[in-house]
Amino acid sequence: MSQLQVGSEILIELTNQSESFRVEQTILNASGSRTVIAKPVDTSLYGFYIATFSDDYTSALINIDGVAYNLDSVGTEGDWYSGAKLSLVEPKVTVTSQVKPNKSREPDIVEHNTGSPTISIHFHYNDAVRSKYGLGMNARIEHIVNSANFFLADSGVDFRVSAEWSYRRYSTSFGLKRSVDGYIRDDRSLRSGLNFMFRRGYDAMFLLTSKDAANGECSWAPLGDPVTENYVDYAISVFSIDCEDETFVETLGRTLGLQSSHYAYDSVNGPYPFGFGHGEKGKFYTLMARFGDFVGEGNTSPKKIFRFSSPRLDCEGSPCGVPEGQTYAADAVKVLNLVGHAAADSNKPITNLRRLPDLLDQIQDEQFEKCVMDYTFRYQSSYVASWTDPFECNRSISDLRGLSFLTGLKSLKLTLSRGAKNTEELASLTQLEELELTSSSSSTELFDVGQLVNLKRLTLVSFTINNLSSLNQLKLLEELTIGNARIDFSEILSLDGMVSLESIIFYSVNFSDLGLFSKLKNLESVMITSSDISDLTPLRSWESNPTVIDFRSNDIESLEGLETHVQLDSLYLDFNRYLKDIDASRHLVNLRIFELYQSNVDTIEPIKELTELRRLKITSRNETTLDSLPQFTNLYLLNIELSNELTDAGPLILAMPQLVENALAENQQAELKYEIYQSPCWQSDYAELVANDIGIIFDSASCDEYGRDDDYDGDGVSNQDEIDLGRNPLLSDSGEQLKK
Repeated sequence: MSQLQVGSEILIELTNQSESFRVEQTILNASGSRTVIAKPVDTSLYGFYIATFSDDYTSALINIDGVAYNLDSVGTEGDWYSGAKLSLVEPKVTVTSQVKPNKSREPDIVEHNTGSPTISIHFHYNDAVRSKYGLGMNARIEHIVNSANFFLADSGVDFRVSAEWSYRRYSTSFGLKRSVDGYIRDDRSLRSGLNFMFRRGYDAMFLLTSKDAANGECSWAPLGDPVTENYVDYAISVFSIDCEDETFVETLGRTLGLQSSHYAYDSVNGPYPFGFGHGEKGKFYTLMARFGDFVGEGNTSPKKIFRFSSPRLDCEGSPCGVPEGQTYAADAVKVLNLVGHAAADSNKPITNLRRLPDLLDQIQDEQFEKCVMDYTFRYQSSYVASWTDPFECNRSISDLRGLSFLTGLKSLKLTLSRGAKNTEELASLTQLEELELTSSSSSTELFDVGQLVNLKRLTLVSFTINNLSSLNQLKLLEELTIGNARIDFSEILSLDGMVSLESIIFYSVNFSDLGLFSKLKNLESVMITSSDISDLTPLRSWESNPTVIDFRSNDIESLEGLETHVQLDSLYLDFNRYLKDIDASRHLVNLRIFELYQSNVDTIEPIKELTELRRLKITSRNETTLDSLPQFTNLYLLNIELSNELTDAGPLILAMPQLVENALAENQQAELKYEIYQSPCWQSDYAELVANDIGIIFDSASCDEYGRDDDYDGDGVSNQDEIDLGRNPLLSDSGEQLKK
């Protein structure tokens, strides 16, 4: 058998059948054992042959189409024996031909496909495993790992697994889940295990036991999602090494977000609604799925297909899965390909082996030390460079000495006291993707944040910033927030280096030149409030097309420059006390939200044709008519303050049912507020009754007490009497309330 190589053909003879396989891959394992993987010569057939030979070829572990054979010795003539006698249920294997590999085939010895991401796993085996397998333990582990990689590749999954293993004493006699829970609860065991994983760079840990030592159980694993959680932090599982060869890869699948099937009694709302095994009653079932869930009528047994579910694969003439979005969706291959890279990248070997005592020796600030100690109450490795959980300290820190030890952090939020020392230590945290710094005084100078080139989100509050241009080095930055800051803009020509920037938030910053952002291409939201913006014309040269602009509390006088941004969805311009000219807004035909409250525009006529508006807030003390309001086609919130000369709010009250109807369509709350100082109080009284009746928020800031005995609608009944009768005083001959 040592002569098997890629291209060799193998004839398998069983009691009732024979089948020919062609070797596709041979793997020389680390222990010296050798794994041979073959598939049927007849490519129209589904099947596989996986055999792992001991280093001296005297024993073998074989899996043929899902049936496992453990053979104690191998005959020299190609027949395989258990002891000295050929068993009828064991295979007879004959090498029928040798085909030397040509250049198009894989090399004879294959380690791993280096083009695929690899999830690095460490197995901790216990005394039960060592006792059961003895010298054959290494080959058994290598066999199940190579089998897992075959099942992954045959399913179309684009990652692979690698494994190393070592001994650790632990018991599984109380059940597999309890053994993992006990391991996690034992702080010393967990820290020791995590330290080991972080030092070596393993992505996951599996405890290995035997079925006898686990009361017959085969596996337990946490259900997780490596995309939203750090895989290495939760991927601690256990399985019995003498269960079926596929047990390991199915246990791994559970940690990556997969469940058995929609028909299983223990299925839950997992991270992916299509992350299930699949099958058809009495016909087949895939990896992850359970035999019992797919037994057909008359106890017809389904065939196990050793592939993960996917509608793109064939299982006994049927799709192996159901596409995402359909009933009983099952596409485990899609899930695995979505999460594989995240799991494989969850951990890197650390070279900085400084521990918590080393960090505490460096820290000079009592508040910082308290935050560190609070942080270490979580399950963390003793190696401080391996700490990756978000670190947040709301205590006021005066000295950051020691922070440079935490080189693995990806998210950091700190509050600094005035004149905090050693802020340059932040520059060592080059893995940071999120940084939020708040200072108690704007006189605190900021270090050069441009060195943190992996930042995606940056928030700076109450700092003096003398070199804002260093932000141009942050090519990955997506969100930038600066507030209550003193910034020297005099030497800055542009901020176009932040090529990934999508969101800007500036508040209480001495900012005025919108041209600094003209070359950015990906801005989606721009919020610059309580600043010094007066001129919007630089917006004409912007290469970005943001959908949200918020320029509240600035010194804007005209909207000239906004006319080119017809893509705008939301525009906030409240509290621009000098704003009079909004003529450019007539071009913003896609606006859904427009707020100009406590500004003083000359006329609201430019917004008349903005029929997509959902929310409108506007102040115009010069506007004397409601005729310039847009149609109420989509509007559900209206807040207006108009001229003292306006005396009639009736048209607004009549529109209340339409506001409610529009709000229901948007799943929002309808609202009407107006300040029409000369409007009569009887109109407000009636509006309040209607608001309570139809469920709309209503408020009228002021009114004049007149006209109750008048007849607004000319139907011969006074306004007050109609209100008292439950009739609509705004419509003639209305015998019913407004809502009806």
